[in-house]
Amino acid sequence: MVRGHIAVWLAGALLAAPPAQAQRMQGFADVAADRDVVTLKVPGWMRGKIGSDGAARGSVRRKALGTSDLVDLFGLTVGGAERFGRFSFDIATDRADEALVGDCIYDRTERRVGVGALTISQPLRPLLLRCRFERDGIAIGGMEIEAAPRTAALVQPSRRTGHVEMLGTRLGIESEHRMQGAKVPTDAPVGYRFRSGDASMGGVDLTGFNKRPLAMAKHGNERLAALAAGTALAVFWDPGDTND
Repeated sequence: MVRGHIAVWLAGALLAAPPAQAQRMQGFADVAADRDVVTLKVPGWMRGKIGSDGAARGSVRRKALGTSDLVDLFGLTVGGAERFGRFSFDIATDRADEALVGDCIYDRTERRVGVGALTISQPLRPLLLRCRFERDGIAIGGMEIEAAPRTAALVQPSRRTGHVEMLGTRLGIESEHRMQGAKVPTDAPVGYRFRSGDASMGGVDLTGFNKRPLAMAKHGNERLAALAAGTALAVFWDPGDTND
């Protein structure tokens, strides 16, 4: 279930400026200003090692599942589909207090109606991603992100918002859907921004095929919160909002 990340990569190839220019989510340079930036190298398989440019290391284990049920009523197909899964990871940096484990689950469902080759999908329960973070077996935080349906019933939801909490510190999370230099937004997020009130606290860029730049504060619980959330989002196999 890597459809979401593949869609982001293809969007970058089609929508962004000339091929010679590095692909980036819009505004990542501003997000990364005065922050520490670590580029996480994530595996493309169900499980594997998380590498980086020398500042972080870890591993991830994923399981993606799905069910579908379609009934043909005299040429009209009616049914639904569900995509859900679980993944866990561990991450550590050269700092002694920056080793943590994340355990995450996600789920979304949709209604599907089709006539011939035409199928219309409508989200019933938008994507919900929840994570729990631990250090030395003790819970130290969590994250929740949810897709927000728009007012038009048949329009796929895309914008996602949520938060991460770490040792009493809370950061808001919002998805970014524009590539640098592109005029058309993507349906799947090309990255996420972290905020404390109106202040930017970093973010993660998902435009690379297997490399995810993560910007975070230089110290404090805001840094650990961004590390946990950024790693979770970097390794997440996004199922998208519908199967279309």
